[in-house]
Amino acid sequence: MINTMKPYRFNRFEMNLLERLTNNVYLKNQHFTMNRWPLIYWGDDCNNPVRQKVYNDLEESEFPEYRKFDIDRLGCYFSTSMKEGYIEIYRNKIADCANDISIELGLDYELTRRLLQTIVLLHEIGHWFSHCCFKSNKEHRMYVFSHQTVEIKETIAQLSVIWATLGLRNKDIKMLLKIMDFMTYKQSWPYRQYLKLGERYTKKSTILNRYIQLQDKENSDLNYLLMINKKMDSIRKF
Repeated sequence: MINTMKPYRFNRFEMNLLERLTNNVYLKNQHFTMNRWPLIYWGDDCNNPVRQKVYNDLEESEFPEYRKFDIDRLGCYFSTSMKEGYIEIYRNKIADCANDISIELGLDYELTRRLLQTIVLLHEIGHWFSHCCFKSNKEHRMYVFSHQTVEIKETIAQLSVIWATLGLRNKDIKMLLKIMDFMTYKQSWPYRQYLKLGERYTKKSTILNRYIQLQDKENSDLNYLLMINKKMDSIRKF
């Protein structure tokens, strides 16, 4: 399916947010590194069979309420446990979703579509950072990512969107966050867990350090990641 899609090109707005996410969040943390972006493709969703298996597995799991507003229906990060993945962003799915959002919120459609596209990009880049951009113990952490629970993976990806915007207050950012907030409450359970952080979502380093600890311990204690539990659950997941 990759051959039917074109390489994705960042616009200036996206590039600014990606640089902020990279420099102010991931590279600022002692556990992450990067020297290039992953392969990113852009085009219409053509029912990629690999992606469809991801959806089928999720729908058959403990999260039957999987919904059309879930970001990973609008784009997807494809990876294996020991290999860096690539990203696909779906033009037609974003267009359809943006139409619904613009009507619901009374927003300009084209602005909604553009900002939604940026949200999807940042979310999927968040998956990439939290899968294969480790400074050390990389193979083990990549393996654990592939077996980690959906809610932990989606929490980091959702936070990546929010973290990229921290400290910005311009009109487009306010609109982006309004769209993100609207979508979050319509998404399925794993995508909403980051809301439990409340104002603690700004503690970027603490959250990422806890994420690393979960990877190293092969643990799926979501409440530890969300700083609800002070100590990690001793029960191992894998």
